[in-house]
Amino acid sequence: MDITEVLEEEEEQEEKQLPALAESEEMNLPMPLPVTRREPSIYYNGMLDTLDQFPTQKLAWINDSSFAPELPSANLSKSDKPILLRKPHMKHQSSAANPRLLEKPKAMFYLRVLNITMPSHSKAQQYRCTVQIQDQLCTGSYVNRAKNGKLTSQVDLDHIFLLEMDQPNLVTLRIDVKAPKKLLGYNKKRKDITIGQQDFALSLKPFAKQKHTIKFQHDQGTFHVNVVYGSYMNEHAQLLIANQRLHADFLTIYIRGSVIPKWQRYWAVLHATKLDLYDFEYKESKPPQTSVPLHALKSVFHPALSLDDEETVDVGNLGLAMQFMPQVLVHQTKSSVLNYHRNRARMYVLPDHTTSAKTWEAQLTYSASLIDEFRPEGLFLKDTTPHDTQVPLKLLW
Repeated sequence: MDITEVLEEEEEQEEKQLPALAESEEMNLPMPLPVTRREPSIYYNGMLDTLDQFPTQKLAWINDSSFAPELPSANLSKSDKPILLRKPHMKHQSSAANPRLLEKPKAMFYLRVLNITMPSHSKAQQYRCTVQIQDQLCTGSYVNRAKNGKLTSQVDLDHIFLLEMDQPNLVTLRIDVKAPKKLLGYNKKRKDITIGQQDFALSLKPFAKQKHTIKFQHDQGTFHVNVVYGSYMNEHAQLLIANQRLHADFLTIYIRGSVIPKWQRYWAVLHATKLDLYDFEYKESKPPQTSVPLHALKSVFHPALSLDDEETVDVGNLGLAMQFMPQVLVHQTKSSVLNYHRNRARMYVLPDHTTSAKTWEAQLTYSASLIDEFRPEGLFLKDTTPHDTQVPLKLLW
């Protein structure tokens, strides 16, 4: 059963309750409690299908409620069976039938819509919330309101939205009420009435969960929406986004000269996504002479020299080869590159001594693993290569 069928089934159940709700309103009797759900309502725009598929650390963060123990428990891991994650649909019909699901997200926005409180004289009986990120819509099912004392009513939505991101985003929460039938007849396609909406401008930064009350003013009164929201990023994503400095030391690079190749010494500073090469005497007191993007770095290894392999550079026992994806060669100037068609997209580096070689190998390999963990699948699938990912050709062999 897909999400559309699930929502239609829930709506049919709620429609059957409307006569009882209207009668209780006229007789001034307590409203029926909201329908008890078999499982939590969790909406997710990523690649996973069930909650238990999340990594352990991420799932623990989702379930954590220590910041506000008075809130209703959201420890979803206690469920006896796998909890299905409901997928978004596209806002525009002209868009693809299925939204693009992120395979390698860098951050996840958590939004839990707890409840809505309103004046008792509000006529609307059914409420729902919708959350939008880009063209993706996560639409909750209708929930009936119930009296909460003489002056107020409450809608217990308790929907959780888990939204994966690979770039800064704007997330919008919208609260709608179902238009009464007596105003629009029995047309099932009647439009909802929007009570209000709230935007969350998100960057790729983690922040702890926090409680918040959103106030919407409407002609039916003041509505208070109680939410919990926060942002999760694992340690690797934080290092990558911050372009963390990983290592700095002397490094000798094999480069193409004007006539013949040569080894050139640098002071090298390795960040998570780039390798900056400075003058070895002035070091970082002057700007780098060359900056090497590492978005296409695949692996780091000690190259084996074969007598029959004319393209392999002899780097000795200490040297390392940095293997890039071949797409870094696309659409770059070929005139200065000898045997361009046989270029292996490798960069050869030579540390000063054994200890330095081990450290450089470990740190460059770590950088490659960070990049591979979050590298977008389509970044190098096309014939064009983003300019900020192009490695200078004088360094590639």
